[in-house]
Amino acid sequence: MPRIPIPSTVPYVPGENVRNWSWEWRELAIFPYDKNHAVRKYELTSPEIRWLRKFRHKLEGRIYFGQTQTERGLVWYEYGIVVWQNCDTPNKLIFADLSTHGHFVRVADLAAFNQHTPVLALPSSSPEIDLHLVAALMNSSTALFWLKQVSYNRGAGEDEHRDRFEFMGGKVQEVPVPAPVAISLKGKPTSLGQTLAKLARACWSAGQNIPQLNFRRLFALSSEAYGAWNQGLPHFQVSKDEAFADTETAQQARTKLTTNRDSVRNSMIALQEEMDWLIYAAYGLLPAGHPAVREQFETIPLTRNERPFVLWEKAGGDYNHAIALIPSAWSAERRTLWEARLAAIRDNEHRRFGLRRFRAERTPTPVELSSTRITVVDVSVSLPSAMGSGVPGRYLRQVGAHRVPRPPAIRKRVHSLWGWQHR
Repeated sequence: MPRIPIPSTVPYVPGENVRNWSWEWRELAIFPYDKNHAVRKYELTSPEIRWLRKFRHKLEGRIYFGQTQTERGLVWYEYGIVVWQNCDTPNKLIFADLSTHGHFVRVADLAAFNQHTPVLALPSSSPEIDLHLVAALMNSSTALFWLKQVSYNRGAGEDEHRDRFEFMGGKVQEVPVPAPVAISLKGKPTSLGQTLAKLARACWSAGQNIPQLNFRRLFALSSEAYGAWNQGLPHFQVSKDEAFADTETAQQARTKLTTNRDSVRNSMIALQEEMDWLIYAAYGLLPAGHPAVREQFETIPLTRNERPFVLWEKAGGDYNHAIALIPSAWSAERRTLWEARLAAIRDNEHRRFGLRRFRAERTPTPVELSSTRITVVDVSVSLPSAMGSGVPGRYLRQVGAHRVPRPPAIRKRVHSLWGWQHR
């Protein structure tokens, strides 16, 4: 069969391939539309039709809104539903609706997503910096904490941080947006918002290297079947011309790839660490000028085991022991910063957002958060006087046989989360 032309295809991205500030595609989908949204008319002998007609019976029989493709007046091979505003705007984030953590990733290219990859889109007129700012917020441990309180846990088990939650669009759009972020999204840049956006952009840029640092790439040869066709695909990485000469050469290549991948990940961990603490400050969870927060763009690579919340866990909640675990080779400035962050964790148990071990049934009393709402398919920034009109009163959700209050209601000002008391 003739090869399907690359311009007729787009990457197909299921939700499970959206992870860690990046998305990876391993399959392609035929995209039967031109740039004006019109359905392409293929010749009967075209490679596209010769492939698609194998599935014509099933494609024609698809039911949407109680009707088949033909009954809806659609061509049998076109998509059942296309949200063109999501396709056309480069200002969008995709996220996995079923995962252990929030994974909100910028996608500038045209791609096809399945039902487990919702799209969060900003207005097409929004600058790119706004997209990175929203990504910084949505990928933070604070946003994750909030989402886990209101989302369904699909895999409750003994190892809480491995529980998978359903992050549905209706829940995502209710995430409270802190004042500094909301003000920046209204076109009035704040220092904190600009720093967050720069960190998020750097993290996203680094994340684009992760799919290329896959062990599968080690064994791809340019001389393989479809090699020339593969080289025309987007994000293609140049393959080797020859196979490995021996086991030792292959092992060296594997070690080099692992080193490069760990280097990229450690840079991303450092960036995420700084974003998390800035988000704490944005929500008013730390007082202005707290030594645990710094508005600096430069970061030093960091392993996961060096993050403050991991040191705290290793020390069993003993501050002095945790301080002793800080690497001795670090600079005095960096050690002082870590000591301040460990002290912030020590002084109040509710500051331990970084632990990321929150279950939906562990519900704090309602808290007032300032803000505006992010809506899936648009970001609606509306700040009335006094920083938000809010949603009055507490609202309820069902947990087993008990009705318990949902956390944070959106009201007109930031109320300190440190004062949470569990009942």
